[in-house]
Amino acid sequence: MRTKTNKWIAIGLATGLSLSLFAGCQKNEQKNNKDAEIGTLKDGTWTVEAEKFDDHGWKPGVTIEVADGKITTVNFDYVNQDGQSKKADEGYNTAMKEKSGTNPAEAFPQLEQQLVEKQDIDQVDIVTGATSSSESFKAMAKEALQNASK
Repeated sequence: MRTKTNKWIAIGLATGLSLSLFAGCQKNEQKNNKDAEIGTLKDGTWTVEAEKFDDHGWKPGVTIEVADGKITTVNFDYVNQDGQSKKADEGYNTAMKEKSGTNPAEAFPQLEQQLVEKQDIDQVDIVTGATSSSESFKAMAKEALQNASK
């Protein structure tokens, strides 16, 4: 009796394992998100900025220039209420570099360059140590590119 029970348990486990392997190997279908689609880009200058300043007194914004349907220049920065640039704020850059290993003066140009080179915001990698700023950049750049493709 014990041998039959062990046999059925072994068969059940083997079946479950096989099914989970097949389920894990299925092709991932990506959902088609119409709102996030970016088509052919219209030439011009496209700017998106946050409506409000964050809890630290900074507001992000991105400007993207398109010529001949291609992204030619990108400028991303945060400004404070006095209009001063986070990229140019030496005190902020020094403190952030010590804390996270990077700063806006280094990270923002990396994001900008990636977008110009790759021409696809979804292919832009997050900059280590500047995750929040990278995510803001990607969201704002995507919105600007959606505006450019309408």
